[in-house]
Amino acid sequence: MLRVRRVRTGTRFSRWTPLLSAALFAMSPPAGAQTADGKRALGKLEQQTVDETLAGLGARIDPAPEGKTVGRIYVINQNVFSKHDWYFQLLNIFHWTTRGYILEREVLLRPGQRYDQGLVEETIRNIQNPPGIVIGGKAYGSPELSSVVVLVPIASSVPGQVDLLLVTRDIWSLRFNTNYEYQGNALTLFESSLSENNLFGWRKYLSFGFSFDQGKYYYGPTYFDPNIHGTRLTLYAAARFNSHVFLSTSNNIATDRDSFLNYMTDLYRRMLNEHLDGLGHERGINVGKSELEEVYAAVRAEQEAADAAKNA
Repeated sequence: MLRVRRVRTGTRFSRWTPLLSAALFAMSPPAGAQTADGKRALGKLEQQTVDETLAGLGARIDPAPEGKTVGRIYVINQNVFSKHDWYFQLLNIFHWTTRGYILEREVLLRPGQRYDQGLVEETIRNIQNPPGIVIGGKAYGSPELSSVVVLVPIASSVPGQVDLLLVTRDIWSLRFNTNYEYQGNALTLFESSLSENNLFGWRKYLSFGFSFDQGKYYYGPTYFDPNIHGTRLTLYAAARFNSHVFLSTSNNIATDRDSFLNYMTDLYRRMLNEHLDGLGHERGINVGKSELEEVYAAVRAEQEAADAAKNA
């Protein structure tokens, strides 16, 4: 009987393994317990992070925020490795910490609104679980980007107001993922990708992957933007250079190489333009000037000429 052995050590979207096992403590998930008043209890790492942040700001928790108006919103995002992680702190220079404005726009409470504990909890869930993507009807998860996400009310100097403090701590975002499969003693599938899950601190995903099976192989980049310009629109793009097809169909590989690469580049760029233009038209959003305006104009002119000839 043919035996199939499949091994996964991480995939591009569904499973995200830490690069450094020594930092597992820093990457532990938040606790899910609740206090007597129904609020989510803080885990050890969360409590430690909040205490240090409050001490640094000279702030204190507001024990009775209900009914007050939200004043200022403070966002403090910490590096992957803290002062408690010894020499691992040196690795922070290879990680781009999530930008403050990216996190602040996820806060559902805005200055001037009444404090709402329900919106506080929903904000925490949104930051802890970024939106996934759907490709070909199949849903993929999203990578974990924060080991600490805490939103707490802090005392304000203005009577009747409460300030908000959002404290987060990044997870190491540069990952190496592999997936392979054996049938008998033969390697029949191999997939590998190097991914940056928090590109430039924007919470966007970029990877370069390689894959082959018994019939073909390909390599190329993948990009995923879960919030285009701060909206709830998402963008997924993948460029695949299928060398197997190219090598099997080209009569003169050396001569055709540049023209093939240019063709594939133009093809994917056009697809992205059409996708953005379509979303903008469908949802009434200004997505900027299209690179295909001349193409659209030519198509419209051709259609108008055809209609005029038909009605003549």
